[in-house]
This record gives sequence, structure tokens and C-alpha cells, in this order.
Amino acid sequence: MKLLFPFSLLAAALLTLLLAGCQSTPPAPQGSFPTDASQLTRWQIKGRIGYDNGKNGGSAHLLWQQTNPEQGRLELSGPLGFGGGVITYTAQGATLDTGKQIVSAPNATDLAWRVTGLALPIAALGWWVRALPWPDAVVSNRQLNS
Repeated sequence: MKLLFPFSLLAAALLTLLLAGCQSTPPAPQGSFPTDASQLTRWQIKGRIGYDNGKNGGSAHLLWQQTNPEQGRLELSGPLGFGGGVITYTAQGATLDTGKQIVSAPNATDLAWRVTGLALPIAALGWWVRALPWPDAVVSNRQLNS
């Protein structure tokens, strides 16, 4: 009986090693990907965002689909002061559809201000998510690391 326990332990260890050897790595994504982030014009981001305007704050779920440099769609759900909705934007303007009302503005930044009271630099966010400087930013004092 004493000999059976070490044998069982050895068999379990060997079985574990054998099964671990059967693992495989997932296949590499197909297609070509830009090596320069500035060439990336389409993406999808899924996650959560937080906000605080000094009086109110909260968080929401976010699905952002950028289809080209001037067109995109954001799906927001959560307590944003309007419950959530879909924001679509193009070079011609931006629209929020909450299912109860539709709000339009000349651009997504103005739309965010009208709906939430938050000054959100929406145009800059597309650059930020790609880790690129926003070309429209006003720089008064530029310092570089050595």
C-alpha cells in the first residue's frame, strides 16, 4: 500500500507534463499592420471610462470604432447623465442617439459639452490612443528629455 502512493504521485506528475506539452500558441493575426502609429486609421477600443466634472463623476462602458480618420462611432453605456447611447461623428458633424432623444452638434467636442457639460477634446483622443501628439495642440513651452 505504501508503494502505491508514490507511484500515483509520479503518474499524476507525468500526466501533467504530458498534457502541458500539448499546448499550442494561437496563430498570428493575418494581414499587414502599420509599423508607424500615424498610419493606423482604423481601430476598435473596448473598455471603461471614468469622468469627473468637479460636481459629478462616474464611469461607463465604451466601445469605440474608428472607421477612417474623420468618421467613427462610440457606444456608451452607464450613468453618464443621459444613461448611454451611440455617438456617430463625421467631418460634417456629430450625433448622439440615446434611444429617447437625438442631439446633434457641429463636432464631437461640442456634442460632449452639450450633453455632459464636460470639455472633452474628442478630436485629440484619436491621436492620444495611438500615442501620437495632437497636431492642433497649442504648445507654448516645449521641453524635450535629453
